[in-house]
Amino acid sequence: MTSLPGFCGAGCWLAAASGADWMGKAAFIGAFAGLIVLLAFLPAKMLGETDRPPPLWRNVRLWAILVAVAQIFIYSYWG
Repeated sequence: MTSLPGFCGAGCWLAAASGADWMGKAAFIGAFAGLIVLLAFLPAKMLGETDRPPPLWRNVRLWAILVAVAQIFIYSYWG
């Protein structure tokens, strides 16, 4: 078996041996948390909500945030 220099040192093997799968979960959860923050502060003009706020069942921002929260739960449970 050959090793690639600089590709995966002792830290990588130590992380794999210690069960560092939480870092992958944290990366996906962080990405979706960042998306939720972006969606929360996105201007209404960018979502097509210029005149008045739409009803809850047609609110694009709300549905996108709910999907991102569902993805966080999915990745934290099954990831």
